[in-house]
Amino acid sequence: MDMEQESPTHAGGVADPGPGHVHAIHYFVDAEEQTTTEAILTVEQILTKAGLDPASHYLIELRGDQQIPHQNLNEQLRIHEKERFISVFSGPTPLSLVDSTHAAR
Repeated sequence: MDMEQESPTHAGGVADPGPGHVHAIHYFVDAEEQTTTEAILTVEQILTKAGLDPASHYLIELRGDQQIPHQNLNEQLRIHEKERFISVFSGPTPLSLVDSTHAAR
């Protein structure tokens, strides 16, 4: 009896190209398209690749109507095609200097 071997598939039924095949994954940070060939990135890598300072930003993953915060820079996230993230500034907000003669009126 001759049995055909099924090729492994990714979610969505797309055939897995196998080891050694480079597959570009397109995802978005603040509506700006990013591309990677790595299936897993850390929060720090995602922020850095998007040109953001990881010391003063964190990510929120947009999944349907859910907003999932990712504040641990070392957290590893599996990147999916067309996945969406927004960044949140978490650094100090500079205070403007107010002329004391105009402050209390």
